[in-house]
Amino acid sequence: MKPAPASLPLPPSGPPGPERPLDRVLLALALALGALLAFANLDAQLLWQDEAQSALLARTTLEHGIPLGTDGRNFFSQELGAEYDEAHRWRWHTWLHLYLVAGSFALFGESTSAARWPAALFGVLTLLVVYQLAREWWGRDRVAAHAANAVLLLLVPFWILVRQCRYYSLTAFLSTTLLLGYARIAGGRRGGGPIYLLAGVALFHAHYVYLAPLLVATAVHAALWGRGVLRPVLLSAGGVVALCAPWIVWQSGMDYGRHYADQLTEPSLWLANASWFVRSLLVHASGMVALAGLVLTAGLVGWRRGRGELVRLARDRGATAVALSAIALLATVSIVAPGPFFRYLTPLLPLTALALGALVAVVARWHALAALGLLAAIAASQPLTRFGYELTHGFDGPIEGLVTYLGEHADPTDVVWITYGDLPLKFYTNLRVLGGLTGEDLSTALQREPPDWVIVRRHVVHPDRDGVVADFIADQIDFSTLRKIELPFTDTPFENREEPAEHRFRSARHGAPVVLFRRARS
Repeated sequence: MKPAPASLPLPPSGPPGPERPLDRVLLALALALGALLAFANLDAQLLWQDEAQSALLARTTLEHGIPLGTDGRNFFSQELGAEYDEAHRWRWHTWLHLYLVAGSFALFGESTSAARWPAALFGVLTLLVVYQLAREWWGRDRVAAHAANAVLLLLVPFWILVRQCRYYSLTAFLSTTLLLGYARIAGGRRGGGPIYLLAGVALFHAHYVYLAPLLVATAVHAALWGRGVLRPVLLSAGGVVALCAPWIVWQSGMDYGRHYADQLTEPSLWLANASWFVRSLLVHASGMVALAGLVLTAGLVGWRRGRGELVRLARDRGATAVALSAIALLATVSIVAPGPFFRYLTPLLPLTALALGALVAVVARWHALAALGLLAAIAASQPLTRFGYELTHGFDGPIEGLVTYLGEHADPTDVVWITYGDLPLKFYTNLRVLGGLTGEDLSTALQREPPDWVIVRRHVVHPDRDGVVADFIADQIDFSTLRKIELPFTDTPFENREEPAEHRFRSARHGAPVVLFRRARS
């Protein structure tokens, strides 16, 4: 083994050198592996509640040109109707991912896989941007770029998010692309301004929450590195804000605070969210491995030299850009997130891969086997075997059981009442479905369109929404007049959620079955 050097320098900063054939081969291999992780067995699991909302909104986008919160028969709210205006125009989310899904439906027809293809594609493309961004910051050390891609390929939570029909992977791709544009500006390279501008505008329309922290982070970083960088960054950021201004005004009319006022105004909740997010990154994004790697690196160079490395780290453009962006994103989601959900950290995962890739490159300067050991430790911290099972096997969830049974036995004019899981039923069956989290008036509906089917799920997700529906059904529906039907599917709370701690890599077995009730036919 080589003796530890006097210092373990960071990957050298500077413009990327010419690509070698091996670089192209390794990048192509990473993209191929990413495509496998993103697209394999993509339709094995039906869309769950949140995904089905995006698919339903994409359907109305295809039909009307803009996303609407209703198709005239069913409503698609999960916030008691707060997500759309008086004309039912959607404004809880910005619309880019909905247009992408609508385009996929137009090309391939409506299906589970078509709903997820755009998100999967942008997940794969994120690998390309991560590679290019690492090359921009640490261009003379190719190990950092390839290691960053290797780490991202190993982060199972990232690929679970990528396989969702939602905006998650689009925010990862566009936030990293915005930083790529900034890196090119900072390096005095052509094309940085347009990349920054276009990625910033697109990021706003993917999800507006992530734009402001990155604009601030890049401006602060530019100010630290001199006015020659700050001026073009401010011009590009100003262009982003100007182009998004009409939408910012329109989005501001949505009363988000009325539904999450406590979260937006209570610092103790911000701190609780921040603590949860940091712990989740440590546990699920190999953060503990990164800390162990840093301790090992500091130990190898000794305390005094280790302190010198920390000083050099603080002076490295790429490292500080990644750190500032991560801190800004983390602070923002801690304040505005309605709850501690890992999905809000999606744009942080490529930054995590970049940071770990740079750490691998640092360790590789001491010994190649140590760098490989660090990658192996990251791999060992991830549920790769279980994820491999998911990619190669079918999945039976409660929604699949309900969709299959209703598809075979319900008449097109039947009315279904359900406590939770209404949106997948609306997407897959096209039946009239009430209940869920829409806030519809069930007392009036009971008089006008009494249910032909009643489904009371075993788990209450939101006591103030589906819990209210369950209570109303218990009080108003005479179950003695209905026929009970048990399905051979376990009634888990969700079809399959993207949260790492709750995600199921295989079908649930041996639990309480899905139950539905049918009104007797005359």
